[in-house]
Amino acid sequence: MAVTFIQQPDLFVSGFDPIIYLASSNQTTQTNFRYRIQVLDASANVITELRKPAYYADGTVDLDAHRIIENYLSYDMTNLIAGSVGFKTGVNVFKKFKVNIREEYGAVISGYASAESTYIYAINSAQTYLKQINNPIDDLVYKGIPSTSGTFLTNQPSTIDIRVGDSYELGFLNYATNGTNQMRVKTYNEAGTLLKNSTFTNPFVADTLDKEHFLSVLVGAGNLNSWTVATGSAQPMIADNVAKYEITFENSSNTSVSNTLTFKIDRECTRDGNYNRLFWLNSLGRMDAFNFTQIADDNITVESSNYNRLQGTRTSAGITYNTYSHERSNFFNSSKQRYTLNSGYVNSETSLWLKELVQSPLIYMIIGGQFVAVNILTTEYQAKSTIKDKLINITMEVELSADTKRQRL
Repeated sequence: MAVTFIQQPDLFVSGFDPIIYLASSNQTTQTNFRYRIQVLDASANVITELRKPAYYADGTVDLDAHRIIENYLSYDMTNLIAGSVGFKTGVNVFKKFKVNIREEYGAVISGYASAESTYIYAINSAQTYLKQINNPIDDLVYKGIPSTSGTFLTNQPSTIDIRVGDSYELGFLNYATNGTNQMRVKTYNEAGTLLKNSTFTNPFVADTLDKEHFLSVLVGAGNLNSWTVATGSAQPMIADNVAKYEITFENSSNTSVSNTLTFKIDRECTRDGNYNRLFWLNSLGRMDAFNFTQIADDNITVESSNYNRLQGTRTSAGITYNTYSHERSNFFNSSKQRYTLNSGYVNSETSLWLKELVQSPLIYMIIGGQFVAVNILTTEYQAKSTIKDKLINITMEVELSADTKRQRL
């Protein structure tokens, strides 16, 4: 009697994409044969149990676990909303689990062989089909292997614009003891001269708890001055002469363990002194952000229902009429707030990246300094290229997720 795993997923997988297991048994010819499949959490508690017959062609059994696991995945915006700087660990962004497969047959279902997979981590990502195949999540993780590095959990261009007061969050996957030791920030002036070179310590570098594999940091121009410097130049990191800055994660030997992202500080005046900043859940499970710096159109659509009232005011002295009494009176008024946003000119890489904004199921807009839930109404988007289209301006239409109700009169 034996159950054998033929196929198991990577150590890190995308929780909203197929998570495939395949196993076999050498007892499939037995009477009433079936497989019992259990999915177990990090504490070995059974979260799902099911039974399947052997596949008719070869006697194997398969399980796509993502429909089970995705129910345990969400997103985390706590630190972004609160502006909490420093290294933070994952909350709601991963699920650790394993699978147990047992053979069952005959009249008494007991004492039969089983096999258990290794634990893996599913994260709250949902990649495109080509990304699933060519760039699986496991390839983004830093695992302490020499001459390799991890990748920040974003598909943003390597250089993006950011304004002085903006927040921005980066996520990173680490699976190496003493691997991600620190974050290095380098600032430069307009001429490209290095101004400051500082490091910021990761207190979770030991990587001993599951949540410590899932790191996040706030690295917006509005966040960096609140960090505590470990080595190098003192605060403030973002001063008036800073034109751009670079973010990299390093190990204890000051060797890069991540890709490098560059943030160019946008100090251009806007036409009305305002701009609209959107945050959205990206395909890798973290929040990206972008500024629409041109004047937005402010629109509402109104839905109302009414009824006809009898006119006239009746008293003991008679019935009188006036000009200010409504015959058709509203008993339901609801309005939807919409904004048409315009980006200003962007490059080809940014235009391609913003496809994810249109595809995202979770979007927020900064209104009055607060994160406000919005839904995107733009349903068709063309990623343009400066080679063909020369000047690219992105237009997006968004709507507040909550309607405004008015008085019932």
